[in-house]
Amino acid sequence: SYTDDVKDSTATASALIKPSKAFKSLYETTRKIKFKRFLKSYAKGLRQSFTSEDLPIKLSEYLNSEKNLNFVYETIESALNAKSVICSGILGYLASKILTQQVKLEYKELIFINAFKNLNDFELELAINVIENTEDWTKNQTIAHNDRFSANRESYEYTVQRLKGLHVIREIHGSPGNPVSLGQSFWGTYRLTEISKGFIEIIKESGFYNEIK
Repeated sequence: SYTDDVKDSTATASALIKPSKAFKSLYETTRKIKFKRFLKSYAKGLRQSFTSEDLPIKLSEYLNSEKNLNFVYETIESALNAKSVICSGILGYLASKILTQQVKLEYKELIFINAFKNLNDFELELAINVIENTEDWTKNQTIAHNDRFSANRESYEYTVQRLKGLHVIREIHGSPGNPVSLGQSFWGTYRLTEISKGFIEIIKESGFYNEIK
């Protein structure tokens, strides 16, 4: 009957509201944790370089530039939306490093921000393993040809593809002496670059390396 249908609909809606509220609360709590991790790491980096008297002046000078202000905003947004709480902390360190060392913002900094925003904890650990277990950075590499990745080869191959898309490692294209056709790429192949080196250095400098490993 119509009355029974209304009762069923009401009961269903009531049942759905409870878990949706729980998910909303979980989402908000997670964002707070990420922001807290970001701020804690950011503040730590600033305190190590500036006195409490110098800090307001330096912040004012830095944020006086629209470019730098947009960078800080983008970094905070990336930290809040990062797939990993650890990466939120790393982004806090990266932001403080750029401010305290007056690093000129270039394309590589944007690559780092985007990478730490999009990698989850599992991918981050595998990314570190790939970089640390690649001995010759001057040659093209293949996950399938490295015995250190044999136990979890498929996951490493997927991670390599992710890292290439994020520009942390280089895609292999056709070149003299390389059998790959121009514009074509091989699954699980890669080459490390200066961006790869900077990526792993930031992780270690941030103090979060041991949490990942």
